[in-house]
Amino acid sequence: MFGKKDSDNKQDSDLILLRTASNNYELGLIEGLLEDHHIPYLVQDRGVGGYLRIYAGSSIYGTDIMVGKTYFDQAKAIMDEVDWDETSQVSEEELEKAAQEAAVDETE
Repeated sequence: MFGKKDSDNKQDSDLILLRTASNNYELGLIEGLLEDHHIPYLVQDRGVGGYLRIYAGSSIYGTDIMVGKTYFDQAKAIMDEVDWDETSQVSEEELEKAAQEAAVDETE
């Protein structure tokens, strides 16, 4: 999608910032929603955030999620359906419990 060269698809290569994820849980949620709706996206860490995410598992700088112009309205509508205040209140214990439950479901 983003590598096309012909002029009819120029609009697809114009990336727009959809949202900045503040933690790995939010990033995973956004990626999952976009993948479920077959919306191509690009993840771009801010500053040294990419190194921090690799080394420490998360980044304090945030991660930008970019989509093409033609997908922006659809992706924005999907993001608007999520209660972002609720997602930021998820505790580490709840995240760990959800991950363990997901691992159990995959093994069954």
